[in-house]
Amino acid sequence: MTYSRDTISHMVWRYTYFIEDNKTPRFHYDMVDHYFTADSYIKPVKAFRGSAKSTNTCYVALHRAEKADAHYTLIISDTATQAEALVADISDMLRDSQLPYVVVRDVVGEIELLVGGKRYFIVGKGAGASMRGIKRNRKRPDLIILDDIINDELVMNRLRVDRLNRWFYKALLPSLSPSGDIYVVGTPLSQNDLFMKLCSLHPTVEFPLTDTAWPDRFTPEWIETKKREYSDAGMLREFKQEYSLVLTDDETKLFDTSKLQFIDSVPDDVNWYLSCDLAFSDKDTADYSALAAVGIDSSGMFYCYPVQGRWKPSEVAGQIWKLVQQFNILDVGIETGPSFIAVEEYLLEMMNDYGHYFNLIELKHQGKSKHSRISRLEPLINSRRLTLIDMPGLCTEELVEQMELTDRVACMAEHDDILDALAYMLDLEMHYYDKGEATREDYTRMMRPRPNLYD
Repeated sequence: MTYSRDTISHMVWRYTYFIEDNKTPRFHYDMVDHYFTADSYIKPVKAFRGSAKSTNTCYVALHRAEKADAHYTLIISDTATQAEALVADISDMLRDSQLPYVVVRDVVGEIELLVGGKRYFIVGKGAGASMRGIKRNRKRPDLIILDDIINDELVMNRLRVDRLNRWFYKALLPSLSPSGDIYVVGTPLSQNDLFMKLCSLHPTVEFPLTDTAWPDRFTPEWIETKKREYSDAGMLREFKQEYSLVLTDDETKLFDTSKLQFIDSVPDDVNWYLSCDLAFSDKDTADYSALAAVGIDSSGMFYCYPVQGRWKPSEVAGQIWKLVQQFNILDVGIETGPSFIAVEEYLLEMMNDYGHYFNLIELKHQGKSKHSRISRLEPLINSRRLTLIDMPGLCTEELVEQMELTDRVACMAEHDDILDALAYMLDLEMHYYDKGEATREDYTRMMRPRPNLYD
Protein backbone atom coordinates (compact mmCIF):
# COMPACT_ATOMS: atom_id res chain seq x y z
CA MET A 1 0.00 0.00 0.00
CA THR A 2 1.17 3.53 -0.81
CA TYR A 3 0.91 5.92 2.14
CA SER A 4 0.46 9.66 2.07
CA ARG A 5 3.38 11.99 2.69
CA ASP A 6 1.83 13.03 6.02
CA THR A 7 1.66 9.40 7.17
CA ILE A 8 5.27 8.71 6.26
CA SER A 9 6.36 11.95 7.95
CA HIS A 10 4.47 10.97 11.11
CA MET A 11 6.07 7.50 11.28
CA VAL A 12 9.56 8.95 10.72
CA TRP A 13 8.85 11.34 13.61
CA ARG A 14 7.84 8.41 15.85
CA TYR A 15 10.94 6.39 15.02
CA THR A 16 13.13 9.45 15.61
CA TYR A 17 11.91 10.44 19.06
CA PHE A 18 10.43 7.26 20.60
CA ILE A 19 11.64 3.77 21.42
CA GLU A 20 8.70 1.34 21.21
CA ASP A 21 8.67 -2.08 22.87
CA ASN A 22 6.92 -3.78 19.93
CA LYS A 23 7.47 -3.52 16.21
CA THR A 24 4.86 -1.16 14.79
CA PRO A 25 2.28 -3.27 12.92
CA ARG A 26 1.24 -2.33 9.41
CA PHE A 27 -2.36 -1.60 10.44
CA HIS A 28 -1.09 1.29 12.62
CA TYR A 29 0.17 2.87 9.40
CA ASP A 30 -3.22 2.23 7.81
CA MET A 31 -5.02 3.79 10.78
CA VAL A 32 -2.90 6.95 10.66
CA ASP A 33 -3.32 7.19 6.90
CA HIS A 34 -7.10 7.03 7.31
CA TYR A 35 -6.97 9.94 9.75
CA PHE A 36 -4.95 12.00 7.30
CA THR A 37 -6.68 11.13 4.02
CA ALA A 38 -10.32 10.08 4.64
CA ASP A 39 -12.81 12.16 2.68
CA SER A 40 -14.75 13.29 5.74
CA TYR A 41 -14.05 15.46 8.75
CA ILE A 42 -15.33 12.61 10.97
CA LYS A 43 -13.00 9.61 10.60
CA PRO A 44 -14.05 6.44 12.47
CA VAL A 45 -11.76 3.46 13.08
CA LYS A 46 -12.86 0.04 14.38
CA ALA A 47 -10.03 -1.90 15.99
CA PHE A 48 -9.80 -5.05 18.07
CA ARG A 49 -9.26 -4.98 21.83
CA GLY A 50 -5.56 -4.77 22.65
CA SER A 51 -4.61 -3.29 19.28
CA ALA A 52 -2.90 -0.26 20.90
CA LYS A 53 -5.39 1.90 19.03
CA SER A 54 -5.44 4.50 21.82
CA THR A 55 -1.64 4.70 21.98
CA ASN A 56 -1.45 5.06 18.21
CA THR A 57 -3.96 7.90 18.32
CA CYS A 58 -2.11 9.59 21.21
CA TYR A 59 1.02 9.74 19.05
CA VAL A 60 -1.00 11.55 16.39
CA ALA A 61 -2.36 14.02 18.95
CA LEU A 62 1.13 14.81 20.18
CA HIS A 63 2.71 15.14 16.74
CA ARG A 64 0.06 17.70 15.73
CA ALA A 65 1.78 20.20 18.01
CA GLU A 66 4.28 20.82 15.18
CA LYS A 67 1.59 21.84 12.67
CA ALA A 68 1.28 25.60 12.27
CA ASP A 69 -2.54 25.49 12.18
CA ALA A 70 -2.96 23.05 15.11
CA HIS A 71 -3.57 24.58 18.51
CA TYR A 72 -5.80 22.34 20.55
CA THR A 73 -6.72 18.64 20.77
CA LEU A 74 -9.67 17.54 22.92
CA ILE A 75 -9.75 13.87 23.95
CA ILE A 76 -13.12 12.39 24.91
CA SER A 77 -13.45 8.96 26.52
CA ASP A 78 -16.33 7.13 28.22
CA THR A 79 -15.45 8.58 31.64
CA ALA A 80 -13.45 11.57 32.86
CA THR A 81 -11.08 9.16 34.62
CA GLN A 82 -10.33 7.33 31.38
CA ALA A 83 -9.83 10.57 29.46
CA GLU A 84 -7.48 11.87 32.14
CA ALA A 85 -5.56 8.58 31.98
CA LEU A 86 -5.02 9.07 28.24
CA VAL A 87 -3.67 12.58 28.84
CA ALA A 88 -1.39 11.13 31.53
CA ASP A 89 -0.16 8.57 28.98
CA ILE A 90 0.74 11.39 26.62
CA SER A 91 2.57 13.12 29.47
CA ASP A 92 4.57 9.94 30.10
CA MET A 93 5.34 9.66 26.39
CA LEU A 94 6.69 13.21 26.48
CA ARG A 95 8.96 12.53 29.46
CA ASP A 96 10.32 9.33 27.92
CA SER A 97 11.07 10.92 24.54
CA GLN A 98 13.69 13.27 23.17
CA LEU A 99 11.10 15.73 21.88
CA PRO A 100 12.21 19.40 22.02
CA TYR A 101 8.83 20.53 23.39
CA VAL A 102 8.55 22.84 26.38
CA VAL A 103 5.96 21.74 28.95
CA VAL A 104 4.29 24.91 30.25
CA ARG A 105 1.65 23.18 32.35
CA ASP A 106 0.94 19.51 33.12
CA VAL A 107 -2.03 18.90 35.41
CA VAL A 108 -4.71 16.22 35.71
CA GLY A 109 -6.53 16.03 32.38
CA GLU A 110 -4.60 18.85 30.66
CA ILE A 111 -1.20 19.58 29.11
CA GLU A 112 -0.02 22.91 27.71
CA LEU A 113 3.04 22.87 25.45
CA LEU A 114 5.20 25.46 23.78
CA VAL A 115 6.34 24.24 20.38
CA GLY A 116 8.22 26.55 18.04
CA GLY A 117 6.88 29.60 19.88
CA LYS A 118 3.25 28.36 19.59
CA ARG A 119 1.00 27.28 22.46
CA TYR A 120 -0.61 23.85 22.05
CA PHE A 121 -3.17 22.26 24.38
CA ILE A 122 -4.23 18.66 24.99
CA VAL A 123 -7.33 18.32 27.20
CA GLY A 124 -9.24 15.23 28.36
CA LYS A 125 -12.98 15.13 29.14
CA GLY A 126 -15.51 12.42 29.91
CA ALA A 127 -18.35 11.70 27.49
CA GLY A 128 -21.41 13.80 28.37
CA ALA A 129 -19.39 16.47 30.18
CA SER A 130 -20.32 20.14 29.97
CA MET A 131 -18.60 22.01 27.14
CA ARG A 132 -18.73 25.34 29.01
CA GLY A 133 -15.30 26.91 29.36
CA ILE A 134 -13.86 24.50 26.81
CA LYS A 135 -11.89 27.15 24.88
CA ARG A 136 -8.14 27.48 25.38
CA ASN A 137 -6.29 30.65 24.42
CA ARG A 138 -9.64 31.82 22.97
CA LYS A 139 -9.66 28.92 20.51
CA ARG A 140 -11.99 25.95 20.06
CA PRO A 141 -10.45 22.48 19.65
CA ASP A 142 -9.33 21.87 16.06
CA LEU A 143 -9.16 18.11 16.68
CA ILE A 144 -11.52 16.03 18.81
CA ILE A 145 -10.53 12.43 19.50
CA LEU A 146 -13.32 10.10 20.60
CA ASP A 147 -11.57 7.12 22.18
CA ASP A 148 -13.81 4.28 23.43
CA ILE A 149 -16.63 6.69 24.22
CA ILE A 150 -19.00 3.89 25.25
CA ASN A 151 -18.83 1.05 27.76
CA ASP A 152 -20.77 -2.15 28.45
CA GLU A 153 -22.88 -0.53 31.16
CA LEU A 154 -23.95 2.38 28.96
CA VAL A 155 -25.05 0.31 25.96
CA MET A 156 -27.43 -1.70 28.17
CA ASN A 157 -29.39 1.45 29.02
CA ARG A 158 -31.38 2.81 26.06
CA LEU A 159 -31.94 6.19 27.75
CA ARG A 160 -28.22 6.70 28.37
CA VAL A 161 -27.45 5.80 24.75
CA ASP A 162 -29.97 8.40 23.58
CA ARG A 163 -28.57 11.03 25.95
CA LEU A 164 -25.02 10.47 24.61
CA ASN A 165 -26.23 10.81 21.02
CA ARG A 166 -27.96 14.09 21.82
CA TRP A 167 -24.93 15.37 23.75
CA PHE A 168 -22.67 14.68 20.77
CA TYR A 169 -24.81 16.64 18.32
CA LYS A 170 -25.99 19.41 20.66
CA ALA A 171 -22.87 20.05 22.77
CA LEU A 172 -19.70 18.43 21.45
CA LEU A 173 -20.05 18.94 17.70
CA PRO A 174 -20.70 22.72 17.99
CA SER A 175 -17.54 23.04 20.13
CA LEU A 176 -15.31 21.92 17.22
CA SER A 177 -13.45 24.56 15.23
CA PRO A 178 -15.11 25.05 11.80
CA SER A 179 -12.04 23.62 10.08
CA GLY A 180 -11.47 20.87 12.62
CA ASP A 181 -11.55 17.06 12.43
CA ILE A 182 -12.94 14.30 14.63
CA TYR A 183 -11.06 11.00 14.98
CA VAL A 184 -13.28 8.21 16.33
CA VAL A 185 -11.63 5.01 17.52
CA GLY A 186 -13.14 2.10 19.40
CA THR A 187 -14.31 -1.51 19.53
CA PRO A 188 -18.00 -2.15 18.69
CA LEU A 189 -20.31 -2.90 21.62
CA SER A 190 -23.82 -2.34 20.28
CA GLN A 191 -25.53 -1.74 16.96
CA ASN A 192 -27.38 1.30 18.31
CA ASP A 193 -24.70 3.31 20.13
CA LEU A 194 -23.03 6.54 19.05
CA PHE A 195 -19.84 4.85 17.89
CA MET A 196 -21.67 2.55 15.47
CA LYS A 197 -23.88 5.43 14.32
CA LEU A 198 -20.80 7.46 13.35
CA CYS A 199 -19.27 4.41 11.64
CA SER A 200 -22.41 3.98 9.55
CA LEU A 201 -22.46 7.63 8.48
CA HIS A 202 -18.80 8.22 7.63
CA PRO A 203 -15.95 6.39 5.82
CA THR A 204 -14.67 3.78 8.27
CA VAL A 205 -11.74 1.36 8.34
CA GLU A 206 -11.77 -1.90 10.31
CA PHE A 207 -8.86 -3.76 11.86
CA PRO A 208 -9.94 -7.17 13.24
CA LEU A 209 -7.45 -9.50 14.86
CA THR A 210 -6.06 -11.98 12.32
CA ASP A 211 -3.01 -14.23 12.13
CA THR A 212 -1.19 -11.52 10.18
CA ALA A 213 -2.46 -8.38 11.94
CA TRP A 214 0.29 -8.23 14.58
CA PRO A 215 2.19 -11.55 14.57
CA ASP A 216 4.96 -10.22 16.84
CA ARG A 217 2.40 -9.71 19.61
CA PHE A 218 -0.56 -11.95 18.73
CA THR A 219 0.64 -15.25 17.32
CA PRO A 220 -1.74 -17.69 15.59
CA GLU A 221 -1.33 -20.00 18.60
CA TRP A 222 -2.31 -17.21 21.02
CA ILE A 223 -5.37 -16.34 18.96
CA GLU A 224 -6.53 -19.96 18.77
CA THR A 225 -5.99 -20.48 22.52
CA LYS A 226 -7.87 -17.29 23.39
CA LYS A 227 -10.76 -18.19 21.10
CA ARG A 228 -11.05 -21.64 22.67
CA GLU A 229 -10.94 -20.09 26.13
CA TYR A 230 -13.90 -17.86 25.26
CA SER A 231 -15.72 -20.71 23.54
CA ASP A 232 -15.32 -23.07 26.52
CA ALA A 233 -16.80 -20.37 28.75
CA GLY A 234 -19.79 -19.95 26.42
CA MET A 235 -18.53 -16.51 25.37
CA LEU A 236 -17.77 -17.04 21.68
CA ARG A 237 -19.93 -14.08 20.65
CA GLU A 238 -17.93 -11.90 23.05
CA PHE A 239 -14.67 -13.08 21.47
CA LYS A 240 -16.01 -12.27 18.02
CA GLN A 241 -17.08 -8.83 19.22
CA GLU A 242 -13.84 -7.91 21.00
CA TYR A 243 -11.36 -9.38 18.53
CA SER A 244 -13.11 -9.98 15.19
CA LEU A 245 -15.36 -6.87 15.33
CA VAL A 246 -18.38 -9.06 14.62
CA LEU A 247 -21.36 -7.65 16.46
CA THR A 248 -24.67 -9.31 17.23
CA ASP A 249 -26.90 -7.90 19.97
CA ASP A 250 -28.71 -10.23 22.37
CA GLU A 251 -32.06 -8.70 21.47
CA THR A 252 -31.54 -9.36 17.74
CA LYS A 253 -29.98 -12.80 18.01
CA LEU A 254 -31.94 -15.28 15.90
CA PHE A 255 -31.02 -18.56 17.55
CA ASP A 256 -30.91 -19.44 21.24
CA THR A 257 -27.97 -21.83 21.21
CA SER A 258 -28.57 -22.72 24.87
CA LYS A 259 -31.49 -24.81 23.54
CA LEU A 260 -29.17 -27.06 21.50
CA GLN A 261 -28.56 -30.63 22.61
CA PHE A 262 -25.24 -32.47 22.09
CA ILE A 263 -24.35 -36.15 21.89
CA ASP A 264 -21.06 -37.90 21.09
CA SER A 265 -22.45 -40.87 19.17
CA VAL A 266 -24.76 -41.55 16.24
CA PRO A 267 -28.35 -42.39 17.37
CA ASP A 268 -30.19 -45.54 16.30
CA ASP A 269 -33.66 -45.83 14.71
CA VAL A 270 -33.33 -42.60 12.75
CA ASN A 271 -34.20 -41.82 9.11
CA TRP A 272 -31.23 -40.03 7.54
CA TYR A 273 -31.06 -37.42 4.77
CA LEU A 274 -28.16 -35.46 3.30
CA SER A 275 -28.35 -31.83 2.20
CA CYS A 276 -25.41 -30.06 0.60
CA ASP A 277 -24.27 -26.48 0.07
CA LEU A 278 -21.31 -26.72 -2.29
CA ALA A 279 -18.61 -24.30 -3.39
CA PHE A 280 -15.49 -24.90 -5.46
CA SER A 281 -12.47 -22.60 -5.22
CA ASP A 282 -8.74 -22.87 -4.46
CA LYS A 283 -8.67 -19.61 -2.46
CA ASP A 284 -8.09 -19.87 1.29
CA THR A 285 -10.87 -17.34 1.92
CA ALA A 286 -13.42 -19.09 -0.30
CA ASP A 287 -16.59 -20.70 1.00
CA TYR A 288 -16.50 -24.32 2.05
CA SER A 289 -18.48 -27.21 0.68
CA ALA A 290 -20.77 -28.16 3.55
CA LEU A 291 -22.61 -31.46 4.02
CA ALA A 292 -25.31 -31.83 6.66
CA ALA A 293 -26.37 -35.41 7.35
CA VAL A 294 -29.66 -35.00 9.18
CA GLY A 295 -31.56 -37.71 10.98
CA ILE A 296 -35.21 -37.47 12.07
CA ASP A 297 -36.65 -39.90 14.60
CA SER A 298 -40.25 -40.91 15.14
CA SER A 299 -40.78 -38.25 17.83
CA GLY A 300 -39.71 -35.43 15.52
CA MET A 301 -36.24 -34.87 16.99
CA PHE A 302 -33.61 -33.76 14.46
CA TYR A 303 -29.96 -34.85 14.60
CA CYS A 304 -27.18 -33.18 12.60
CA TYR A 305 -23.84 -34.69 11.59
CA PRO A 306 -21.96 -31.69 10.03
CA VAL A 307 -19.00 -31.95 7.65
CA GLN A 308 -17.23 -29.27 5.63
CA GLY A 309 -14.06 -28.82 3.60
CA ARG A 310 -12.54 -27.30 0.50
CA TRP A 311 -12.68 -30.09 -2.07
CA LYS A 312 -12.70 -30.59 -5.82
CA PRO A 313 -15.99 -31.86 -7.32
CA SER A 314 -14.67 -35.44 -7.47
CA GLU A 315 -13.65 -35.21 -3.81
CA VAL A 316 -17.05 -33.83 -2.82
CA ALA A 317 -18.70 -36.75 -4.60
CA GLY A 318 -16.48 -39.06 -2.55
CA GLN A 319 -17.53 -37.36 0.69
CA ILE A 320 -21.21 -37.64 -0.26
CA TRP A 321 -20.77 -41.33 -1.14
CA LYS A 322 -19.09 -41.97 2.22
CA LEU A 323 -21.99 -40.43 4.16
CA VAL A 324 -24.60 -42.23 2.03
CA GLN A 325 -22.93 -45.54 2.90
CA GLN A 326 -22.45 -44.66 6.56
CA PHE A 327 -26.08 -43.68 7.19
CA ASN A 328 -27.88 -45.70 4.49
CA ILE A 329 -29.23 -42.46 3.00
CA LEU A 330 -31.84 -42.63 0.22
CA ASP A 331 -32.29 -38.91 -0.49
CA VAL A 332 -29.42 -36.49 -1.20
CA GLY A 333 -30.29 -32.84 -1.84
CA ILE A 334 -27.83 -30.50 -3.56
CA GLU A 335 -28.31 -26.81 -4.25
CA THR A 336 -29.35 -26.14 -7.83
CA GLY A 337 -26.93 -24.75 -10.39
CA PRO A 338 -23.30 -25.42 -11.34
CA SER A 339 -22.59 -27.21 -8.05
CA PHE A 340 -25.26 -29.83 -8.75
CA ILE A 341 -24.01 -30.35 -12.30
CA ALA A 342 -20.39 -30.58 -11.11
CA VAL A 343 -20.96 -33.58 -8.81
CA GLU A 344 -23.96 -35.28 -10.48
CA GLU A 345 -21.91 -37.09 -13.12
CA TYR A 346 -19.43 -38.41 -10.56
CA LEU A 347 -22.22 -39.69 -8.29
CA LEU A 348 -24.15 -41.38 -11.12
CA GLU A 349 -20.97 -43.10 -12.24
CA MET A 350 -20.31 -44.34 -8.69
CA MET A 351 -23.88 -45.67 -8.42
CA ASN A 352 -23.43 -47.68 -11.60
CA ASP A 353 -19.99 -48.95 -10.60
CA TYR A 354 -21.04 -50.12 -7.14
CA GLY A 355 -24.69 -51.00 -7.78
CA HIS A 356 -25.90 -48.83 -4.93
CA TYR A 357 -28.51 -46.25 -5.83
CA PHE A 358 -30.08 -43.24 -4.09
CA ASN A 359 -32.13 -40.21 -5.10
CA LEU A 360 -30.32 -37.06 -6.22
CA ILE A 361 -32.64 -34.10 -5.61
CA GLU A 362 -31.91 -30.64 -6.99
CA LEU A 363 -32.85 -28.12 -4.32
CA LYS A 364 -34.02 -24.78 -5.68
CA HIS A 365 -33.79 -21.61 -3.62
CA GLN A 366 -36.60 -20.00 -5.68
CA GLY A 367 -35.18 -16.51 -5.29
CA LYS A 368 -34.96 -16.73 -1.51
CA SER A 369 -31.92 -15.09 0.08
CA LYS A 370 -29.54 -17.21 2.09
CA HIS A 371 -30.57 -15.48 5.32
CA SER A 372 -34.22 -16.11 4.53
CA ARG A 373 -33.47 -19.82 4.15
CA ILE A 374 -31.45 -19.92 7.35
CA SER A 375 -34.11 -18.09 9.39
CA ARG A 376 -36.50 -21.01 8.84
CA LEU A 377 -34.37 -22.98 11.31
CA GLU A 378 -35.40 -20.71 14.17
CA PRO A 379 -38.37 -22.79 15.43
CA LEU A 380 -36.39 -26.00 15.07
CA ILE A 381 -33.48 -24.75 17.16
CA ASN A 382 -35.34 -22.60 19.68
CA SER A 383 -37.82 -25.37 20.52
CA ARG A 384 -35.02 -27.80 21.54
CA ARG A 385 -35.70 -30.06 18.53
CA LEU A 386 -32.12 -30.06 17.22
CA THR A 387 -29.34 -32.26 18.58
CA LEU A 388 -25.81 -31.86 17.24
CA ILE A 389 -23.48 -34.84 17.02
CA ASP A 390 -20.09 -33.85 18.45
CA MET A 391 -17.44 -36.35 17.45
CA PRO A 392 -13.77 -36.00 16.37
CA GLY A 393 -13.46 -34.80 12.79
CA LEU A 394 -16.86 -33.11 12.69
CA CYS A 395 -17.45 -29.39 12.27
CA THR A 396 -19.92 -29.07 15.13
CA GLU A 397 -18.07 -26.17 16.74
CA GLU A 398 -18.11 -24.22 13.47
CA LEU A 399 -21.85 -24.82 13.10
CA VAL A 400 -22.56 -23.53 16.63
CA GLU A 401 -20.42 -20.45 15.91
CA GLN A 402 -22.43 -19.72 12.77
CA MET A 403 -25.67 -20.01 14.76
CA GLU A 404 -24.40 -17.75 17.55
CA LEU A 405 -23.38 -15.05 15.08
CA THR A 406 -26.67 -14.94 13.18
CA ASP A 407 -29.07 -12.12 13.97
CA ARG A 408 -32.37 -11.14 12.39
CA VAL A 409 -30.61 -9.31 9.56
CA ALA A 410 -27.61 -11.43 8.57
CA CYS A 411 -25.13 -14.10 9.58
CA MET A 412 -22.03 -12.26 10.81
CA ALA A 413 -19.74 -15.31 10.86
CA GLU A 414 -16.89 -15.48 8.38
CA HIS A 415 -18.59 -18.49 6.78
CA ASP A 416 -22.17 -19.75 7.01
CA ASP A 417 -21.95 -22.80 4.77
CA ILE A 418 -22.87 -25.53 7.26
CA LEU A 419 -25.81 -23.50 8.52
CA ASP A 420 -27.04 -23.06 4.95
CA ALA A 421 -26.64 -26.79 4.25
CA LEU A 422 -28.70 -27.53 7.36
CA ALA A 423 -31.37 -25.07 6.19
CA TYR A 424 -31.57 -26.85 2.83
CA MET A 425 -32.53 -29.95 4.79
CA LEU A 426 -35.97 -28.38 5.30
CA ASP A 427 -36.49 -28.28 1.54
CA LEU A 428 -35.27 -31.85 1.20
CA GLU A 429 -37.63 -33.04 3.92
CA MET A 430 -40.56 -31.41 2.17
CA HIS A 431 -40.08 -33.77 -0.78
CA TYR A 432 -41.52 -36.50 1.45
CA TYR A 433 -44.77 -34.52 1.59
CA ASP A 434 -44.50 -33.51 -2.09
CA LYS A 435 -44.59 -29.88 -0.97
CA GLY A 436 -41.60 -28.22 -2.61
CA GLU A 437 -39.85 -25.59 -0.48
CA ALA A 438 -40.51 -25.70 3.25
CA THR A 439 -42.03 -22.77 5.09
CA ARG A 440 -42.23 -22.04 8.78
CA GLU A 441 -45.91 -23.01 8.67
CA ASP A 442 -44.87 -26.51 7.54
CA TYR A 443 -42.75 -26.98 10.62
CA THR A 444 -45.37 -28.56 12.90
CA ARG A 445 -46.36 -30.93 10.12
CA MET A 446 -42.76 -32.09 9.82
CA MET A 447 -42.81 -33.11 13.48
CA ARG A 448 -45.37 -35.88 13.02
CA PRO A 449 -44.13 -39.52 13.18
CA ARG A 450 -42.61 -40.86 9.98
CA PRO A 451 -42.69 -44.41 8.61
CA ASN A 452 -39.36 -46.24 8.57
CA LEU A 453 -38.17 -46.08 4.97
CA TYR A 454 -35.78 -48.99 5.41
CA ASP A 455 -38.18 -51.74 6.57
